[in-house]
Amino acid sequence: GTEAPYFYDEAGTDLITNGNDVLSSWQTLPFAWDFFGVPVTGYYASDNGYITFDQSATTSVSANTTLPNPGAPRSAIFAFWDDLQVSGIGSVRSWTIGLAPNQTHCIQWFNLSPVGQSATVTTTLRIYEGGAFDVVQDIGNSATFVTSGTIGAQDAFGSNAVSIQSAPNSQFLDNTSDTSADDVYEIIQGPHAE
Repeated sequence: GTEAPYFYDEAGTDLITNGNDVLSSWQTLPFAWDFFGVPVTGYYASDNGYITFDQSATTSVSANTTLPNPGAPRSAIFAFWDDLQVSGIGSVRSWTIGLAPNQTHCIQWFNLSPVGQSATVTTTLRIYEGGAFDVVQDIGNSATFVTSGTIGAQDAFGSNAVSIQSAPNSQFLDNTSDTSADDVYEIIQGPHAE
């Protein structure tokens, strides 16, 4: 197609540039989209590696867990949920590529550090206008990388979820080169549950 290719370091708009356990301001999705069968119009991004479509959310939850879990962020997609922080050149940012009806909205956790570590991670959530989404583990940078997290999604009730098999202990690939192959996780949404 005619859309721009995806690069791990797209400039985008900064949503969070500093802080620990913080949420961004409310962000509007650039196209109509359903999550677990429910229309959503926007999201909060957390510095802890996830977004939530729950407009009543007020805190950024740092302790990841097995899904489903009603105590975990609800109506959320977890790109790499762990206790992360934004400092230095790190940021949480977003951008949209492509043309309607084939747009892709990207939310990226760029160069974030697990709390108490010098390692950094960059991971990106891609939301497709057609309804799908996936997670790209772009780059992990440390020879002593010792963090694990949750990659998946959970509905608004905390009763229906999907995650990769090793969550909440999924290892972030220690991939120190942006020219290496990225790990991509395509997450299939389940039906809406009440």
